[in-house]
Amino acid sequence: MNASSHQDMQVSRDLFASACTDFGLAISTKKTEVLHQPSPRAPHTEPNISAKGESLTVADKFTYLGSPMTSSANINTEETHRIARASTTFGRLDDQSNGPTFLALRMQGMNSGICKSGVPAKQQEKSFSVSRIDHLVLTVKDIDATVTFYSQVLGMDKVTFGEGRTALAFGNQKLNLHQKGKEFEPKAANPTPGAIDICFITEKPIQSVVKNLESLDITVEEGPVKRTGANGPITSVYFRDPDKNLIEVS
Repeated sequence: MNASSHQDMQVSRDLFASACTDFGLAISTKKTEVLHQPSPRAPHTEPNISAKGESLTVADKFTYLGSPMTSSANINTEETHRIARASTTFGRLDDQSNGPTFLALRMQGMNSGICKSGVPAKQQEKSFSVSRIDHLVLTVKDIDATVTFYSQVLGMDKVTFGEGRTALAFGNQKLNLHQKGKEFEPKAANPTPGAIDICFITEKPIQSVVKNLESLDITVEEGPVKRTGANGPITSVYFRDPDKNLIEVS
């Protein structure tokens, strides 16, 4: 562990020891060393870090995070990089090598480890959760062409609602259609034909789906192939609708 002051090092050591005690572990004071690197041109003072009332052994050099350290030299570049990487990974090691002083503590025979102290923050409760999709909105170049395609190829039903709006119903869901340039408000920030990649589930065998696509002269871009759906493994085929949206049927 590292710290930028004697006080911080003592606090860190005490917290680490307390955490180890909670897990039934003990720290050997005989195998624990502390090293002090003063800032440039600052006088060297031996650190006094104690454990159970006993001062820890002061070392002139040892290896920390895989890099050699001495009490008379600044932390080398590799050491700084190692601390930065460890800080990013664990979120607990602070890169304080540019501070006024640097102390490092090594416990021989122990692997690197991070102990978090304090009381964990209370897990935030969900305000609500969603259970299913009601509808999606497709922005299309030609509503009539889209209705024909989805009706003939995917067996959807045309539905008219509101003030002349068009949707395609299937199962307990529907696709609401927006004409490009004449979208209803509110709408997506960038409503664009051909930007959708969607997977539909059918009860028909996948080979039957392929034969139906072939009979309608619709090119299968990929498949049948194994995929992973929301509820487990599925077998899918891929093709395009009139706006070049990617359609997956499983």
